[in-house]
Amino acid sequence: MTKSNTRSWWNRRSPRRSPASLLDAAGIATPFEQLENRMLLSDPGSTFAEAQELILDGNGQATFDDQLPDTTDVDMYKFTMSSPDFVTVLADAINGGDAFDDRVDTQVSVYDYQFNLIGTSKNSGKLTGGTPMDAWYGFVPTDAHEDSGGNYTFYVAVSAQNGPLNGAAGDYTIRVDGQSTEIVHTGTSDE
Repeated sequence: MTKSNTRSWWNRRSPRRSPASLLDAAGIATPFEQLENRMLLSDPGSTFAEAQELILDGNGQATFDDQLPDTTDVDMYKFTMSSPDFVTVLADAINGGDAFDDRVDTQVSVYDYQFNLIGTSKNSGKLTGGTPMDAWYGFVPTDAHEDSGGNYTFYVAVSAQNGPLNGAAGDYTIRVDGQSTEIVHTGTSDE
């Protein structure tokens, strides 16, 4: 076989085929279908209708880890309680050891089920150690916060308070606690 014949044979060979194309050529349906485009649904929305629902556990607590990629992002959360107890909401910045990491200076706003602002908090103190000031807000629901089903539904907006001066984007954890810890005095009345 001459060199020119070898090249000719090489060019005439069948193209490489995938298992799916072989099944198609044989008239057998392929076992896989093309999926529709997917999108990540774990990022909370920025409106009341798109709020990420937080389910309170048996201790009345819920947490959700997220990021604020820029100062225009607002993450909305929703949680429901069946009884009015002291509620705390904390947007806890996750601080690293590096002074120039992606810290976020959080701000929280709490709304009732009718979307009325209850309160806003920022610069609430150094709760996690480090430079950022974590925003938290505490309140006791009133009868005005109770919906027609006897529940107390609240919305929380978390945003970055300041511009990108080493604190505009980064990780945080929203922590909701809707159940007070009962303190029982076990001593005598003389104590």
